[in-house]
Amino acid sequence: MGTKHTPSPWAYREGGVFEPFEVYPTHSRPPFYSDWAPVCLVQDYGDDEAEANARLIAAAPDLLDACAFALTILEGMGNGQGDAANACRAALSKAEPRP
Repeated sequence: MGTKHTPSPWAYREGGVFEPFEVYPTHSRPPFYSDWAPVCLVQDYGDDEAEANARLIAAAPDLLDACAFALTILEGMGNGQGDAANACRAALSKAEPRP
């Protein structure tokens, strides 16, 4: 894939009560490096949904790699047109840059 994103792995940490969760690349752990910046902030409104969203976002690079790998395997097995392959293609197309 030609997608350019912050290198993985990513992790998340809680900012505090009603403060955003921070999703960050683990190659520059917060808050000790001057070049550190979060990938994103997930606003916490005091429920479990914000943490679940932060976990999902932190897993995104790994999920992207796994989906691309699964598609390669499916196509190699001759299953390149099945439901699983089509689901992988749909997910990967969301991550690809738009022309």
